Amino acid sequence: MPEWPAEGVADADWVEQALEWRLSKGVDDCGQEMLALDALSLEWVANSTEIQVNIETQNWPFLAVSPELMAPLIQLHVWRMMRGKEIEKEEVNRAMKRIARRTKTVRFREIRGSFN
Repeated sequence: MPEWPAEGVADADWVEQALEWRLSKGVDDCGQEMLALDALSLEWVANSTEIQVNIETQNWPFLAVSPELMAPLIQLHVWRMMRGKEIEKEEVNRAMKRIARRTKTVRFREIRGSFN
């Protein structure tokens, strides 16, 4: 996990590093520390004028089965935008599938077919 930002205030560099680390974990990994990282990174995104994320839930069928994957989906979009990468559905689905497999609370067999 990246070091906590000075004075608890996230900046773009910290968010990018935190999201890169975050996206290699399951939703329920690292307990309260992960929740704090999620909250701080999502707060930065909400206050950003440069990064705007619009998630159409019908475009991501896995959310209907596992809504807990919404935060990592947003974070993945943000991380790709920060890196100047396109949001390619196939690549996003692949990454989200990895996150779902690593998440203990997600029943992967039930969700597997929704990553299309």
